[in-house]
Amino acid sequence: MANPAVELVLTLPQLRETPLYLPNSRTTAGVLTQLVLEANIRLAVAAPFMQVRAGLSEGPVALAIAAALARGVSVDIVGTREGLGTLDVAQLTRSAAGTLRLWEPSEHVEHPERLGSHAKFCIADDAAAYVGSAHFTGPGLGSQLEMGVLVRGDVAAQISAFFELACRIRFFVQVAVHPPLKQAQHRVAATGPAIELVELPAAMQWKVDAVTRRASEEVGRKRAAAASAVEAEEVGERSDVEPTPDSGP
Repeated sequence: MANPAVELVLTLPQLRETPLYLPNSRTTAGVLTQLVLEANIRLAVAAPFMQVRAGLSEGPVALAIAAALARGVSVDIVGTREGLGTLDVAQLTRSAAGTLRLWEPSEHVEHPERLGSHAKFCIADDAAAYVGSAHFTGPGLGSQLEMGVLVRGDVAAQISAFFELACRIRFFVQVAVHPPLKQAQHRVAATGPAIELVELPAAMQWKVDAVTRRASEEVGRKRAAAASAVEAEEVGERSDVEPTPDSGP
């Protein structure tokens, strides 16, 4: 079958050398990359655990997300505060024409010691979705047994509708948007309808605002550090080529 409605998706430690390997199954990393490449309007990715220099921060999936943003796809990433902190947002959005929005479970916003969500999924538009056990980490995508499914058609549309509902009722809370909000609203309008959010209780809204400020401050610190590093490198290069004036007669 050229494009089956349901496909088995596996992460295996030694893919083709183990008797667990099934010729008709798909790899988790391959399916995630494919879904990102297939997205034309909106992509949603969720996992509580992510990892620096793996998964969504480096490698094929991260490169595919950056390319999706560059072609105008609106990308939503759901995770914990720690997980989202592993993302290289500057690299992902370097050439972005679409909008990157970061979300956390509302329970995690209120109680950071709780995950709030253990769901792992990736949704491309309303057409296809992965749901499985793999976290978006090096082991989850390459060195331990994980199992999931790639679905298309009505089931994928149901998963997409569920995610949008979870955002609309603030089960998932938006904590950051790149580019900044005014510019992002314009870009989201160009790539699809924005998710309409219900009003939060004042106590929770205060906590969400605090999380958003912390995320923005962290991005600002990273950008300032990167700019300082570039400036220091340029100064060093100039000092290597410019002659030092004579100090005496």
